[in-house]
Amino acid sequence: MDNQPGVAPQQPTNQDMTPTQPPAEPMQQPMQPVVEQPAMAQPMMAPQQPMQYAQPQQMQPGMAPVNPGKGLGIAALVTGILGLNLVALILGIIGLKKSKKAGMGNVPALIGIILAVLWMIFGTLFVVLMYGQVQEAAKEIQATTNNAATAVDTVVRVNALHAKAEEYFNENNGYPLELTEAVLLGVDPDYIDDPVAGPIDTPVTSIASETAAEAYAEPSAAGQVQYIPYGCTTTCDGYVLRGNTGDGELTVKYGLMNTR
Repeated sequence: MDNQPGVAPQQPTNQDMTPTQPPAEPMQQPMQPVVEQPAMAQPMMAPQQPMQYAQPQQMQPGMAPVNPGKGLGIAALVTGILGLNLVALILGIIGLKKSKKAGMGNVPALIGIILAVLWMIFGTLFVVLMYGQVQEAAKEIQATTNNAATAVDTVVRVNALHAKAEEYFNENNGYPLELTEAVLLGVDPDYIDDPVAGPIDTPVTSIASETAAEAYAEPSAAGQVQYIPYGCTTTCDGYVLRGNTGDGELTVKYGLMNTR
């Protein structure tokens, strides 16, 4: 150390003479084995999509509002024109209600309803008229059937009486003055006195000839039978047997042995 002038040299102290101790080292802890823990598997999470919210539809400028009952109204109109009145009525009512709920009109639906009602009215009138026509036709058929039955009965009756009159001629060499059960043995009583047409019509005046017998008034009632003998004393020379068949025609029989 360099001595500076005017300064006394300093003596070393004991502290300065003490040898310097090295710093104590920290105590080392024994090494512990490191055990690695297996990492837990994390569940796979699906990527979340952002929630979509329905956006309110905005009416485009100049775009007309949609009529919810228009389609049903058109269908009602078409079916009404085609005459499907019940279908048109149902579709029209439903379409009209939907349009009214939306605050709109529905002309096609209204027309379809009107057409359906008109078809129903016309259909009802047609059925009533047809029913009347059918009733009239049934009455005509029934009348024709009754007339046909009367005509058959009259023809059968005339033929049966004609056969019995010929049998009488064979036994008595002449024809009877009248046709009765006592004269025509074994004849059906209904042929003599028909329950509907009545008894046989026989003139009370004497007829001289076949021509006069033919000129006698014809039977006018349906089923009526006439026996017109001529040239009669105890028996008759001949006769004309006629019956009204009910259809404007006469069935006529002459005696097989008539004298002209």
